[in-house]
Amino acid sequence: MVVSKGSTPLQALGYYIPIVYIYLFIMFHYLVHCPTNPSEDRTFKTLDECWGLCLSLSELFGYAEVKFGACLMGSYTNGA
Repeated sequence: MVVSKGSTPLQALGYYIPIVYIYLFIMFHYLVHCPTNPSEDRTFKTLDECWGLCLSLSELFGYAEVKFGACLMGSYTNGA
């Protein structure tokens, strides 16, 4: 890493900061995913908020799941 005179290491690494924010957003939010209609996917901060939408999407599109990062937390098929 080359830091020019007068700049701080934080300024030199400034372009890495948005990548960290994107990573934290993806990894620390629950995702309600509907494979048959990805435009309906939504993120929530807590797991409890996810299940109502997950159930509704499964009734409409046949299948929906809740993920935390790459981990599958649960799913509904045809509203059941």
